[in-house]
Amino acid sequence: SARVFFRDTELVMDSKQIARQYVTSWFLFDVLVILPDWIQLLIEQNEQIADTLSAFRMLKIIRMVRLMRLVKLKRVVGDIFSRIQSDGALTMIRVVGLMGVIVMILHVLACFWYLVGDTEDGWVSVVGLGNSLPDKYVISMHWALTQMQGSSWTLTPSLTLWERVYSVLTLPIALTLAALFIASTTQIMQSRADFARDLAFQRSALQKIVTYYKIPAELRVRLKRFIEADNTARELRVREAKLLSEIPVELRRDLKLQIFGALLARHAFLNFLMSRNPHFVRHLCSVLQSQDFFAGELIFQPGDACTVTRFISEGRLQYVHARDIDEDSLVTAAQALSISRSFSGSRPLVPRSTSRSTSYVPTLVDKAVKDAKGLVLGRGDCLSEPVLWTLWEHCGELASLTPGSCALLESKTFEQVVTLYPMALWLSVLYSRQFIIHMNKTSLSDIVVPPDVSEWEPDAIEAVVEDGEGMPFEDELPPHCRPQVVSACVHLAQDVAANGLDENRPHHGFTIIVGDEKALASCGKSGFNPFQGHDVRVVKGEAGYANTEAIDTLRRNAFHTDGAIVVDGQSGRVVASSWFVGDIRLGGMQGGARSRSAKAVAQQAGGCYVIKCSEDSRGKLILHFNTNTRVFTSKLRLQIQTSEI
Repeated sequence: SARVFFRDTELVMDSKQIARQYVTSWFLFDVLVILPDWIQLLIEQNEQIADTLSAFRMLKIIRMVRLMRLVKLKRVVGDIFSRIQSDGALTMIRVVGLMGVIVMILHVLACFWYLVGDTEDGWVSVVGLGNSLPDKYVISMHWALTQMQGSSWTLTPSLTLWERVYSVLTLPIALTLAALFIASTTQIMQSRADFARDLAFQRSALQKIVTYYKIPAELRVRLKRFIEADNTARELRVREAKLLSEIPVELRRDLKLQIFGALLARHAFLNFLMSRNPHFVRHLCSVLQSQDFFAGELIFQPGDACTVTRFISEGRLQYVHARDIDEDSLVTAAQALSISRSFSGSRPLVPRSTSRSTSYVPTLVDKAVKDAKGLVLGRGDCLSEPVLWTLWEHCGELASLTPGSCALLESKTFEQVVTLYPMALWLSVLYSRQFIIHMNKTSLSDIVVPPDVSEWEPDAIEAVVEDGEGMPFEDELPPHCRPQVVSACVHLAQDVAANGLDENRPHHGFTIIVGDEKALASCGKSGFNPFQGHDVRVVKGEAGYANTEAIDTLRRNAFHTDGAIVVDGQSGRVVASSWFVGDIRLGGMQGGARSRSAKAVAQQAGGCYVIKCSEDSRGKLILHFNTNTRVFTSKLRLQIQTSEI
């Protein structure tokens, strides 16, 4: 029957492609498998051929070719082995499986031995077995087992020529099987012995270290628990890392998205990013690492440097703030073991809500630790989020109550990934600023309640916070800067800052310079200038009507590159985009290159009106004129009219 298959990461279901794949893979093998059945069917239907070949009993050997079907069992057996996690069970299965293969081969050799000896002067007649089938099989299997030992068969004093030939031919096979069995079982047992020897060596080393350095009892117990902990999880991580290193990048990202996606979706901000930019979250999942812990393990202490954010995948942990740490609030190793046993019962874990609520709710406060001052954390809880947005050190102590694992997101890795996605970077800047403001209003802790969605979600942020007012620096404008032209540029900048570009694409920060075209020619230059040779004006005529058609052209073509947009202050003509000032020394030493350039050009070319908007702005502008600077978040009182198109 037709079967689907994967090509790279794509599931192929087209019948023609399936047929082509089958012909080039298993078709010839299947023909060889069913060929003996066809031959037997033809012989049985033709009586003449059947009578002629009835004496050739060796024809039955053809049926043995059907055993080739067992080759396909390899994939099935591989799937079964992949589902077994216990090393002891795998060892036992390997030994039993090896013995089964050897017994099967010996069975075939024994059957042929009986076939060769079933003649008038063969060993079957000499021994006189009669018609007892069990006796015939046991004696034949006994001969096959003696071949594995390399010893001679003493049941009959002499053998026929064909019996000796067959014995000589099967002896190397039997000896090879014996050597294979001994080598395989030795290797399997040796691996178990190595593990036991390593464990004994670690215990001995621990005892020497404890004695020599006089290690305290508490630390000694922690070290002993780590050494004696089940190594299944550690070996699983090694196999997982090896697998992930061998598969393609795209397949690896899809796999880790399935592993960590639901976990990250429990965080309000990451859940929001998943709806806005799922490719970023997919990439972020691919860089997450896993950390396993056992019951009673101390993970971090107050004052430790923090470099990762933790998302708990499994298990229970207790977090105690530094101000609450005392002997009564900490969970000892013995208590952790007792709690671990109580959690390992049939009671299911309490699920967390997957809604977008940003309030922190402890997953479970278990009876065993309800009197402690710490919080008991479980699946979906997040620790040390501040390290993603600022320098951070741990403010409390985290210890595990049960075995489990957590996903680690390194702050440097997060920074590297988020800078590759402009939309995610812009949203992260908005969120991080509100997060820091929100965190500074509360006592410092590794568990921070995220800010409310309305404080950072772009759709919920009000771009303008004040009533309309006049244009800043209007009374100080020089003759080469008409108020209508400046007002049109300020309106355009506020609109782009608050609403983004066309098709709801965010802006990436921009600067608009309104000044004398001729004077600015000596102050800087433009790289690629799409407006050169075109007469695009933001206003029309002496009355200064806003040119909506030109403004739309600017929105589509002028905000996509680095550098400033230059507008002539008298005519309103767009002179250039991607314009860079030549000398920024007048901009001082504070701020980045864009801020210093805006301050510098505002003082050149007889004075320019410079409108600057940062990448994370949702309506706020920075206005520069000569040496004056002002933050402008108000609605600009309408001073110009819109032209009819």
